[in-house]
Amino acid sequence: LQPGTAATRLTLSFANAYRDPLAVKAVLSALPSRRAVALLCQIVHCQQSCPSSDWIENGAFCYLLVNGITGRSFDEARTDCQGRANGADLLWISTDSELSWFEDYQARAWNIKKNWAQCTDCDRRVEAAWIGAYRDDLGIFRWIRDSQAVEINLNWYFGQPKDTPLDYILADDTGSSIRYRTDTREANRKFWHFCKVQHKEPTTTTPMPTTTLPPYLGPCPTRYWTEQGDSCYLLVKGESGRSVDEAEADCSARSSKAGLLWIETADEAAWVMDNSKSAWNLKRDWSQCKDCQSDATAWMSLRRTGDVWTWGAKTGIDQSAVRWFTGHPRATPNDFASLYDTGNSNDLSVRSETAGSKMWHICKFRFRESTATTPPSTSTQPSTSSVTTSAPTTTPYEGACPSSEWIENGAFCYILVKGATGRSFDEARTDCQSRNAGSDLLWFSDQNELNWFQDYSARQWNIKQDWDQCTDCVRGVEAAWIGLYRDVATGEFKWLKTGLANELTLDWWLSHPKDSPADFVIADDTGSQMRYRSETREANRKFWHFCKVQHKEPTTTTPMPTTTLPPYLGPCPTRYWTEQGDSCYLLVKGESGRSVDEAEADCSARSSKAGLLWIETADEAAWVMDNSKSAWNLKRDWSQCKDCQSDATAWMSLRRTGDVWTWGAKTGIDQSAVRWFTGHPRATPNDFASLYDTGNSNDLSVRSETAGSKMWHICKFRFRESTATTPPSTSTQPATSSVTTSAPTTTPYEGACPSSEWIENGAFCYILVKGATGRSFDEARTDCQSRNAGSDLLWFSDQNELNWFQDYSARQWNIKQDWDQCTD
Repeated sequence: LQPGTAATRLTLSFANAYRDPLAVKAVLSALPSRRAVALLCQIVHCQQSCPSSDWIENGAFCYLLVNGITGRSFDEARTDCQGRANGADLLWISTDSELSWFEDYQARAWNIKKNWAQCTDCDRRVEAAWIGAYRDDLGIFRWIRDSQAVEINLNWYFGQPKDTPLDYILADDTGSSIRYRTDTREANRKFWHFCKVQHKEPTTTTPMPTTTLPPYLGPCPTRYWTEQGDSCYLLVKGESGRSVDEAEADCSARSSKAGLLWIETADEAAWVMDNSKSAWNLKRDWSQCKDCQSDATAWMSLRRTGDVWTWGAKTGIDQSAVRWFTGHPRATPNDFASLYDTGNSNDLSVRSETAGSKMWHICKFRFRESTATTPPSTSTQPSTSSVTTSAPTTTPYEGACPSSEWIENGAFCYILVKGATGRSFDEARTDCQSRNAGSDLLWFSDQNELNWFQDYSARQWNIKQDWDQCTDCVRGVEAAWIGLYRDVATGEFKWLKTGLANELTLDWWLSHPKDSPADFVIADDTGSQMRYRSETREANRKFWHFCKVQHKEPTTTTPMPTTTLPPYLGPCPTRYWTEQGDSCYLLVKGESGRSVDEAEADCSARSSKAGLLWIETADEAAWVMDNSKSAWNLKRDWSQCKDCQSDATAWMSLRRTGDVWTWGAKTGIDQSAVRWFTGHPRATPNDFASLYDTGNSNDLSVRSETAGSKMWHICKFRFRESTATTPPSTSTQPATSSVTTSAPTTTPYEGACPSSEWIENGAFCYILVKGATGRSFDEARTDCQSRNAGSDLLWFSDQNELNWFQDYSARQWNIKQDWDQCTD
């Protein structure tokens, strides 16, 4: 096509408008019929290809590198991708073949590094682009598009992935390959980004990835260590170096049994110092380090004290068996050894450096005791330098657990971590996870395992007996952390390892579990049994802790727990309410009481249809006020409350306004149908009713209290309209006290959904929440979750459900039609 011709202008107008049916019709109407047909064929083709010519097509998908003079944070990048085409998102990769296509450096020519100077606000040190992967709370990397686990093998940059909060992945252009890094999602972390969109159904039968990575079951702390012989090794690289003390601390933090590299045999020394085998590649990658002060070196634990070279607290070979670099070891203060790569050959050597020098370091983790011995070597160094050595004297541990310190039970291993110091909840979990791949704070899968753990005489955990060993642990409670916490959103206790709600019966201490923020569980040794308490995760709350790890597949036929609890499908807001008749009831106890207004607010927060207890029929009154049936047990449990000001009482909604007793905004029975306690109702300001348990019988009664009194309260949730009516009762109270009552007038709702406002489709119910006010995304989700147990913002499971939802005439959501109702 020639510039300026009619054909060119027509083609351009088509190219700009082909996605709009009316615009396409206008273009075609101006053409002879044969040309219109030809263009129509092109339209069909174009609508099956990428959003624009900027995208690159590969199979059923299109890819776009968004570069330019400005970068974007992770969140901004995702928003940009989603706005470019329907279904587009930050790059996700489903198969190894797709990854190979993406990483084909010459063929793709992404040229991030080459063009990086164009970006004026991007990070200067890293030439990279966001992809749509992140690390979740359990440490699993997932694709943000569908939350599927990343199951392809990413070629991580040295020292990557870094720890939280660097949980979001970048594709880094090294100048010769694509490698991967983690970074934060902070607004000032600006990079370019990759988008991807599907433009047609894939023709392959590639299976969808599963939801979790296969667990790493090797002997190393994580899959990123190199296993060699009886040990694992990790070269810690990166943009920053460490002093020798910082390096030692880093290794210890990765595993309590790891340390800076020590060498025990001549064979190990040969492997460590042959770059063709160990592949440290110090010289090749040294330019990555921005503050390193030596040259292509990595700390090991060999050090000089006086005239003696040792491996610190470890036992190793004589220093003469390592290959010292020319002129080394140097004089004090160069008393700390490092592995050195000249880059001239695969034969590495050792240099001596000062303790504060910044460099990389090598960690070692011994997972099996070695029976190998190394004959003494003749030192080629001055006679003033020697090393203390000894052959291992312990019998090698051959069990299935990580070491002999663990206790094996079935397919799992358990350890109680004691000592002179305790740990906070977070520190305890970090310690467990560092001990072995898949290890975590203790979780229980079934009642048999719990019974095994709690067999006091058989297990002999001896926490109480040995508690004096701990110098910084909490005094007065001899206990150890387990991996159980309360999900404050649902109130359920869940296992940190699996995310599953606890369904086992724990023997809680009196008045436990406590209210938030005491949401983390300890196993308390009473001296005769194990009982459970809830604690805060504050840094000064130090206890010992239990770890657990799986060492083989269970041999029993007990099914493994699923990833979520079976959904609660009852009519109550959650499974913790008591269903009785047409309503659900919840007694809210705890260490703190509430005023009547606070109690009302708490009930409303639990469900928009809940409120403080109101009583509608004589039958309901009989059930509420018979402790043998309702089992409130106010008197029995009252000692739990530390600030309650009445005695074994719980708020209900009955209140006096003037001389009239009503159930607030609710309609209920006359107050004469409730059993008032002797001398009640009392005079104003005792205008608010509470249920009272004397403890002398199952017959409860009602007292009148002041509004500010602190006590527990009972919430009620009506899930079905009742057709029952209660005949008026003759009041035994003064004639000045009466109540406004009326019989329900609505037809009872008998459907499967929470109420008649919902629309049923198959196994699900749907509601469009309209009204005079709108909500933000977070407020909308909170509203949905408060309406019924298991309710959430709308999600779709399959195309049929989506089609049902989008059937405009059938559903009649009428959002546009009714929009004027919404004022904000």
